[in-house]
Amino acid sequence: MELVSVIITTYNRNDKFERALKSVLNQNYPNIEIIIVNDYPGDDYELVKIINKYSKLTNFKIKYKKNDVNLGAPLSRNEGIKEAKGKYICFLDDDDVFLPLKISEQVKYIKKSNTDFCYVFSKIYRNGKLRKIVENRILEDDQLSQAVTKTFGGTSSLLFKREVLENVNGFLKIPCGQEWELECRCILNGYKMGYVDKVLLYTYENSNELSITNSKNERKIKELYKYKFFYCNKISNMEIRDKIARKLNIEYRIQKIFYSDKKNNILLYFKQFDKKNPYYSLKLIMKFIIKVFLKYD
Repeated sequence: MELVSVIITTYNRNDKFERALKSVLNQNYPNIEIIIVNDYPGDDYELVKIINKYSKLTNFKIKYKKNDVNLGAPLSRNEGIKEAKGKYICFLDDDDVFLPLKISEQVKYIKKSNTDFCYVFSKIYRNGKLRKIVENRILEDDQLSQAVTKTFGGTSSLLFKREVLENVNGFLKIPCGQEWELECRCILNGYKMGYVDKVLLYTYENSNELSITNSKNERKIKELYKYKFFYCNKISNMEIRDKIARKLNIEYRIQKIFYSDKKNNILLYFKQFDKKNPYYSLKLIMKFIIKVFLKYD
């Protein structure tokens, strides 16, 4: 059995971290190393206590690394990659949970398929209630054009061949969409993406932790769409590229309104209407109006 490295990044959430760690220890795959990267610069006594407790209960090797300064999640994952010895590498955020078959199903899939990295389906819970089930399916052909407009696998859902992450130099430090950008970069470098069509991951969100100022969100959106347009321009089929570019322009304009102080001016939404793409324009406009006025996500 090839070694799988699981990189858990954490930041001062010991209760959630413990739940995440237990989900890795409960995997039915027998050959795992766990690399814990603590990005919290403060006291780690309680975290180390939890790690020592479970180290005595498992045959899995557990490594612990504490960052000297706060690096953020993307660079913390890269620190984990440097420590990893496995043929395959996957990631787990400290507020997510692997189901017991997650790693074994992904290793089995990646061995039998012509793919270099893969994701699993997931359930997303917010404030303890099921919010949605993510079951996006990427097709084998023209994967970049699909990946530009959609994130197929969240960070914790992904498993990579080690050499893929090494060859693309891991995660970039961008304010949001790091896993999406990594997926696009891997595909652009010729690597194939696949999926296991089973729900094998639970992701937990807390509305209090999701709250952020509009000014910060505006900066995030600007940075994210810079990369979206970059990868869109790399799509080889001109007709598909132009179609996606028009969609991205509509999305970007509406997103900027939603995260600005002008978001309650309904007329601004309809100014974004694109007569050459009416259905998509109207769909996005109505989606954001609902988010603003009905507080529905």
